[in-house]
Amino acid sequence: MKISVVTVCYNSEQVIEKTVQSVVNQTFDDFEYLIIDGASTDRTLEIVRKYQEKSDKIKIFSEKDRGIYDAMNKGIAHASGDYIVFLNADDVFLHENVLKLAAEKMKDDVDLYYGDLVFLEKATGKLNNRRQNNVNYVYLCGGMLFHPAIFASAKLFEKIGNFDLQYKIVADYDWVLRALVKKKSTCKYLDMPITIFADGEGASSNPKNKELHKNERQAVQKKYFSPLMISVSNFLYKSMRSSLSFPIIKNILHSSFQNGR
Repeated sequence: MKISVVTVCYNSEQVIEKTVQSVVNQTFDDFEYLIIDGASTDRTLEIVRKYQEKSDKIKIFSEKDRGIYDAMNKGIAHASGDYIVFLNADDVFLHENVLKLAAEKMKDDVDLYYGDLVFLEKATGKLNNRRQNNVNYVYLCGGMLFHPAIFASAKLFEKIGNFDLQYKIVADYDWVLRALVKKKSTCKYLDMPITIFADGEGASSNPKNKELHKNERQAVQKKYFSPLMISVSNFLYKSMRSSLSFPIIKNILHSSFQNGR
């Protein structure tokens, strides 16, 4: 099984090297690394080409794009792997065995595998493992299945399409809901952390995008869920989030999620 790792970047000279290192140092052998650059004007390309000279797994594509999701779609188009995982510039795989361990668990013909995301609080240096072991309709409506911890099959993109460019901030959220809620695609939890995510660095975390993020998210929720489901899910997720992990509640919600397929 071949895995395509995709990193999209633009003027990322301050952070791109650690991301590239976390990929090229993987002990798993059957992967390719696609770097989709938005025609950077700083040293980003100089840095990644330095690693390309030492590895035949790295492929670099550099041209102007229409934003992060357009670049991610380009990555999908160039990918030749059975599964695709997006590793953001400034994020890193948790350790050098991540792809090897994940591949060992990915033995079934499943549309989408997902693991946990480790949040790095840059202000404090603290790491917080965000487990995603209780994914269900309430979770998906009120929360998010994080794309840097998802291995999506190439066949799934062919079946349901790529990221919708009408969304500037939440196209990944829309894609996950299209896959799991609308298309009832199969998914499986890997039960392991995948990526360290630099909290506060993404487009959705930028204060300038707060209103756009809110509006886009609400539009996507309405697209896939009823008003009642949205109200209930938002209340449960925000006010009673910890209770969603209680064994009884978690089993009921997960059973409902699976039966909905």
